[in-house]
Amino acid sequence: MKPVLAVVTLLVCGVAVHGQVQPPPARAGSHHADEGKAAAATDVPAAIVGNWRSAPFELELVSDLHKSVYGPNAKSVRVVDLVIRPSGEGTFKVTNLVRSRRGTVVPGTQSVEELTFTLGPRETAPGERTRILTKVARAERRYLDEPAGTFPLEGASLEVYLPSEPKGPVEVRYDTPEGTGSFWESLRPAAAARAPATAAATGTTSRRQ
Repeated sequence: MKPVLAVVTLLVCGVAVHGQVQPPPARAGSHHADEGKAAAATDVPAAIVGNWRSAPFELELVSDLHKSVYGPNAKSVRVVDLVIRPSGEGTFKVTNLVRSRRGTVVPGTQSVEELTFTLGPRETAPGERTRILTKVARAERRYLDEPAGTFPLEGASLEVYLPSEPKGPVEVRYDTPEGTGSFWESLRPAAAARAPATAAATGTTSRRQ
């Protein structure tokens, strides 16, 4: 089921004033030092470069409403894919669908949310975790079944958390414009993400927060 969508710059010309104290000249090389700091702040850690994927997150749809729409023993499934390139550019994709008790995809339930982004500087998050904010260049939601449709996701945001141990998972925090459907997820190298995680839902099909 588809979710409900919903300087002035002031230029001041510098004029020499008698008696005004002029600032000291910049030290030689300071401009390059500042550039170096900026570049270092946006260096891409080798530990997060590559293709990452979550284990399928399966949510049992056990309410009467779910049963009437999807049939008994249906499950919603979410898979998250993340690609980070050495340049700091990347793509983030969330695939959602519902599977019937026979394991087939229920028509009309497939959607993809996709972001293209550039990594920003690192910062220390609560709990002393290191996270990297992203600058989202494009975000959209696509419905794959007929009638297919694509809608912008203005306001979607993504945070990437560095592994806390060598070869540990990358964690992401994804927030949708609507708020519902936002989640945390752990991702491992794409080839290693296999076993599904499961949970039960007695209410709506909203994902874990």
